[in-house]
Amino acid sequence: MTASTDSSEYAPASDTTRLAEIQAMLEARLVRIPDDVASLVELSRTRFHRGHFRAASAPLLRAAGHLPHDAPQIVALVQRLIAQGEIAVARRCLQLLAQAPQPPADMLATQAHLQFMLGDHDWALRTMAAAVDAGVDGPGDLFMHAILLQFSGQADATHAVLERCLARWPGFGDALTVLVNLRKQRPETQRLDWIAARLCELPLAGTPEQRFVRAEFEYARFKTLDDLDRRDEAWAALESCNALMRALNPYDAAAEERVTTASMHGTGPDGDTGMPISAV
Repeated sequence: MTASTDSSEYAPASDTTRLAEIQAMLEARLVRIPDDVASLVELSRTRFHRGHFRAASAPLLRAAGHLPHDAPQIVALVQRLIAQGEIAVARRCLQLLAQAPQPPADMLATQAHLQFMLGDHDWALRTMAAAVDAGVDGPGDLFMHAILLQFSGQADATHAVLERCLARWPGFGDALTVLVNLRKQRPETQRLDWIAARLCELPLAGTPEQRFVRAEFEYARFKTLDDLDRRDEAWAALESCNALMRALNPYDAAAEERVTTASMHGTGPDGDTGMPISAV
């Protein structure tokens, strides 16, 4: 697959013509190479972006029957299977991946993230612990380790990993939101000045990613102030957080209704099932 056939470049609904061209190209390729896993995964993604939600599952189920000995391709397939709700098939594929001898640390971490998405928290914790022991220590992976420890009831270990995250990546809002929720904030443990300093570093009108992080820090400020019974200040922080999130995620009732209706009836917005005559 070349970069030109990656439908993620054309995910906006405004480029429906280009998505249709990509789908036709992928289907033609699959006539020549019926079991090409990369093309099957990309066809599923393209159909999904076109709004053909049920039809997007068929290529994935076919790919699962022809798994390559290629860990990145299996990961890509499992990710799409989970997105499509094909949980049982995703779990079978992931179990096969877990049988690989001596996987590298980053692949162990990837497996742990997917196991967590499947709800297999004990399995994910064992895998992530092995990944950390093997040298993985990026913020996202440490954060996942903390979440898995929290799910297993290990509050002290969770707290330690989150503190480690924030010591090295003080702008990592995900870790902060979980940390303030882990326990009631008390006068001797609160970090309002530290949170305020981080907020001063974040632009008020930055990128969507920066605004999301700002919302996380505003939430942490709200939770801390609320725990300290400083309700008026807490309410103002919560309003700031909510305003940021509403701007980032405007609610479109009409679009939600179209997606729900299409999903229930197995069609795209134009009534097409997305299923070609002679392909998957």
